Amino acid sequence: MVRKMIYSLSAVALFILGMAVINFINMSVSRSSARMKEIGIRKVLGGIKKQLVIQFLTESVIIVLLATVAAFAVYLLTQGFFSNLLGKNIPSLNDFPVYYMVYPMLFIFLAGMGAGLYPAFVLASLKSVESLKGKSDSVKNNVLLRKGLVAFQFITATVAFVGAIVISKQVNFFLSKKLGYNKDYIISAQVPRDWSQQGVDKVIAIRNQFKMLPGIKDVSLSYEVPDGNNVGQAYIYRQGTDTAKALPMQFLSSDEQFINLYQISLTDGTGFQGNRLDSGKIIMNETAIKSLGFNASKDALGQQIRFLGDPTIFEITGITSDFHFGSMQQKVQPVIIANVQFAQIYRYLSFKLTPGTCLLILMHYRKSGQHCWVTLL
Repeated sequence: MVRKMIYSLSAVALFILGMAVINFINMSVSRSSARMKEIGIRKVLGGIKKQLVIQFLTESVIIVLLATVAAFAVYLLTQGFFSNLLGKNIPSLNDFPVYYMVYPMLFIFLAGMGAGLYPAFVLASLKSVESLKGKSDSVKNNVLLRKGLVAFQFITATVAFVGAIVISKQVNFFLSKKLGYNKDYIISAQVPRDWSQQGVDKVIAIRNQFKMLPGIKDVSLSYEVPDGNNVGQAYIYRQGTDTAKALPMQFLSSDEQFINLYQISLTDGTGFQGNRLDSGKIIMNETAIKSLGFNASKDALGQQIRFLGDPTIFEITGITSDFHFGSMQQKVQPVIIANVQFAQIYRYLSFKLTPGTCLLILMHYRKSGQHCWVTLL
C-alpha cells in the first residue's frame, strides 16, 4: 500500500514536471517567430545553418541549466522548513550518491534539446529573403504546433488534477481508516518450524522466556500476522448442515496471547486460556458469524462448527470485532482462529515492545534443544 502511494505521488510529480517542460517548449516556439529577421540577417552576413542550429540548441540548454541550478538553490533554502513540516529530515544534496548527478544532467540535456529543436532545425532552414520578410509557411506551422502543445498541456494538467484528488482521498483513507487492531511497537520474526507437539512446546517455552525480559510487554506465537499478505484459508460449515454450504474463511493458528498483544476487541465470549485447555475451541470475528447465518454474537456462542474434511467438532467460545487481517484494498474477510496447541502450525513470534526498546533476536535449533540470543538496546 505504501509503495503504491509512493509510486502514485511520484507519477503526479512527473506530471507537474512534464507540464513545466511543455510550457517551456511552448514559450520557446512562440519566441522563435520573433527571431526570423535575426536569422535572415545572420544568413545575409554569411552565417551557415550549422552555426544557427548550434546557437539555438546551446541557448536552450543553458536556460534549462540555469533553471535547474535555481531549483537546487530553492531546495536548499526550503529544506529546513519542509523537514519541520513533515517531522522528518529531508536529505541534503550531500546525502545523495555521486552518480545521482547523472539524472539532472540528463534532464538538462533532454529538456534543452526538446525546447530548441524547432527553432534550430526549422527556422534555421528558412531562406534569407523569407526570414527578412517574416513571412513563411513555418509561421502557420508555428501556430499549429503551439496549439497542439497547449492542448497536450491542458490534458496533462487535467490528468494530474484528477490524480491529485484520487491520491488525496487514498492518503486520507490510509491515515484515518481503523484497522481493528493496534500495530504500534510490534515487530514479528519468523522462527524455525517443528510442527510436532514437542516443537510447539519448545517455541512456547521460548515465548515465555522472552516475555520475562525487560522492555517486552508481551509475546505471541502464530502462523500469520496481520500484514495484508495472508493466504491461509479453510472451509467452515455449521454442525448438522450440508457440507455443500461450507464457506471459505481466513484461518489463523495462534496462542492465547495473540488477541491481547494486537489489542483486538473481544466483543463476546472468552479468549484462549492456554496450557492445552483450548482443544476444540474456536474464536471468530463478527463477519464470520454473520456469514454462518447467526443474527447476533450471543446466538453464535456455544454453537458447533466443523472444518470441511475434518471430523473434529469445534465450539465457538469467543467473538472478536472485525479487523483487517488481509489487505485494506478488500473488505473485511471472515476470520476463524484456532489455538496453536491444537492446530500445530506456526511461523511467527510477535513482540510488543515498550517505546525506545530495540530488540535483536537470533535463534538456533538443535535436536538436543534450543538456543536463543537476545539483545535489548
